[in-house]
Amino acid sequence: MNNPEQVNETSMKFRRIGGSSQLVIESANDFRNAYELDPAHWTLTSIPAKNLLCPAEFLALIPQDASGRIHVKDVRNLLKWVISTVADLSDFITATPALRLAALNAEDADGLRAKETAVLALKRIGAKSDSEITLEQINEFKTLVSNALQNGDGIIPPEPVKDAITAECIKFAMAAVGSQKDISGADGVGAAEIDAFEGMLKGFLAWTDEGIERKKELFPYADATAALWGAYKSVAADVDDYFESCHALVFAGAHDTSSRVPTNTFDPYDSSSVEDFFKKAPLAPADPACILHLNERVNPNRADVLAAFFETFRKSIPGDAASISESEWTAFKAAIAPFGDWTGRKNTDKLDGLDLERLRAVAASKAFENIRTMITEDTVVSNNVTCCDLVRKVIICQTNLREFLNNFINMEALFSPAKRSFILAGKLVMNGFNFHMCMIVHDVAAHKKIAATSNVCVMYINATTGTAPAVKSMTLAVAVTAGTMRRLFVGKSGVFYTPDGLIWDAVITDLIQQPVSLKEAILMPFYRIGDIISAQAEKHFAAKTNALEADVTKNVDAKLAGGDQPKKEGISMPMLIMGGGVGIAALGSSFAFMAKSLQGVSVWRILAVLLGIFIIICAPFVILSLLKLFRRSLTRFLEANGCALNREMRLTLALGRIFTYVPRIPGKFSLYAMNTASAGDDPDLDDASKHPFLNAVFKLLIVIVIIQIILLIVFKFFLN
Repeated sequence: MNNPEQVNETSMKFRRIGGSSQLVIESANDFRNAYELDPAHWTLTSIPAKNLLCPAEFLALIPQDASGRIHVKDVRNLLKWVISTVADLSDFITATPALRLAALNAEDADGLRAKETAVLALKRIGAKSDSEITLEQINEFKTLVSNALQNGDGIIPPEPVKDAITAECIKFAMAAVGSQKDISGADGVGAAEIDAFEGMLKGFLAWTDEGIERKKELFPYADATAALWGAYKSVAADVDDYFESCHALVFAGAHDTSSRVPTNTFDPYDSSSVEDFFKKAPLAPADPACILHLNERVNPNRADVLAAFFETFRKSIPGDAASISESEWTAFKAAIAPFGDWTGRKNTDKLDGLDLERLRAVAASKAFENIRTMITEDTVVSNNVTCCDLVRKVIICQTNLREFLNNFINMEALFSPAKRSFILAGKLVMNGFNFHMCMIVHDVAAHKKIAATSNVCVMYINATTGTAPAVKSMTLAVAVTAGTMRRLFVGKSGVFYTPDGLIWDAVITDLIQQPVSLKEAILMPFYRIGDIISAQAEKHFAAKTNALEADVTKNVDAKLAGGDQPKKEGISMPMLIMGGGVGIAALGSSFAFMAKSLQGVSVWRILAVLLGIFIIICAPFVILSLLKLFRRSLTRFLEANGCALNREMRLTLALGRIFTYVPRIPGKFSLYAMNTASAGDDPDLDDASKHPFLNAVFKLLIVIVIIQIILLIVFKFFLN
């Protein structure tokens, strides 16, 4: 028996991935090891399912919590089921698309059911091989069974039924009691609907037959009986109360009103009080003659209903159109009472309007017996239909489980560009680089808040594809891990490629700026100082230029206007020249003083002082940039997108060149086309990438030396 609890600890294989030891899935036994491995050693403990770009049919096999996250326990449960159901997991390592029936564990309940279903499916579809089954074959079998009359769901639609009267019975049942959806998508009926319809039909036909047998008794007014019954029910209670009041009036003495105390009073100035009065008032004032008159004394709340009754009543029973006596009323009640009793025993109105003769034919046939037989036969097949999903589950796991685990238990796929990573969205091409660390982001503000602590340079990209109205868009967080960030800016465009082959237009919408190389870390302070000086200089010269333009415009306007203008106070040209001369003289005196002060000081001492000043001012900024560079955390970047990780993965310079790089030029390339490379050189890396630290330090020293030589030449010139 295949026991998922058995594990051979000595066979566990760990590898350094991203700076930590992680279990790798390389053999069939590694699936059992993965199940047994403590979750603290899994790289991921949970991740939002919407951030995984793995096949949807596989993702559907893993349960998710209310927030849409997949947890370790859910993956372990799937692993346990696979280990129990499949005896030989070797095909899971190669992700073979065909499931070998011999690999299934016949001692396990699900394994046995899957194997029996696969054998039946291969036989039914006429497959050439009976030893293995593919996803396409089991889908074909399921479609074949699902589209048949007996497909295992216990629902019988009328269309496939060959017997006409049985099919008609199903249609009548659907109209009367409702329907259910068959696996094929057609509407049909099950056992519950057939039982309900049969009882309904028998009761309805018995009631109908009684009406035919007692027609003279039940229909005293022929076809008008039903209408009279409806009119009678609307006024019966009020008319009965009226005649009862008439009897009470006669009994109490029609002319003795001195002892009567009104029980229903009202305020004539209050409309709601008047309305309540009429609601409680009788149909009409009592008449000692026990005659109901249709006149102005009728309760206005019931006048319309009473008038409608009189109209219907007098159409069938001749008499005074505006009155009815108690004797007429009593005789009418007695005549129509049997009809009322009969209609009250009607079991359903849902069969009204259906062809009565066809209903009788259905009831007299064996339609109900036939349908129940078909339902029984249908449920026999249900086990095979259900087991189709078991076979599909095994095949889908066989082709996707190892790849998924190499994105969950370990991060092997993340650090191997040749393999597919389920957490990466695709590849961005921009600025001559390929960027692979691209993740779909659903909340930029929340992502940026955490990603800023990772010390990783991050671009936020808006990607769109398609044409209106079918335009699709998504937001990406792209880590810049090598090269330079100096040529990246908000609004810069590129192209994004997704694994499904779609090409997206990509535009930078936001940036988290951090150094991405040694050269950039060392020169970062100078970049920032240069940016500040440039911004301030541009601001200063812009203000001066605007002032000069305003002044010139004012003078020109004054000249064009003509006439004597008051003399402008300010600095004249002679004064400006004189001031410039004084300034130059002061500058010369300053340089002379500096030269005299430095006379006798050695060149090396001057260089040492300048180097010391440089170290004191710039070194802290350089050190801070280097610390950020060497403390880049790939874990924080992934956690910003909802991943819960156990491992701290540092983004080294070497790892950075895995995710961001200049692609190799295919084949041999011309020396004239590559000024800094010769045939056979690796164009993926320039000299700075091959020796980044030495190159950066060397360039920095050259800059310092050149500055100091220039200053030294200036000082020596004044000294001499």
